[in-house]
Amino acid sequence: DVPEDAIGDPEAVAIGNASLKANAAAHLAAAGELVVGVDTIVVLDGNVYGKPVDEAARRKGAGRGARLGGRF
Repeated sequence: DVPEDAIGDPEAVAIGNASLKANAAAHLAAAGELVVGVDTIVVLDGNVYGKPVDEAARRKGAGRGARLGGRF
């Protein structure tokens, strides 16, 4: 598990989280293997939302906001 950021420019948050995940997993890769980190966030009214805390919160936010993905 990698602590994810949810504050700042949405695109930068998604890319930054993807970078954190890739860096955290890099030690598991063999020499020369490619490591890809990805992250998806939801943005509503300019606010970045990370993972919902439970199923009820996920359902409440389903279909709202824009989803952004970051790859590193």
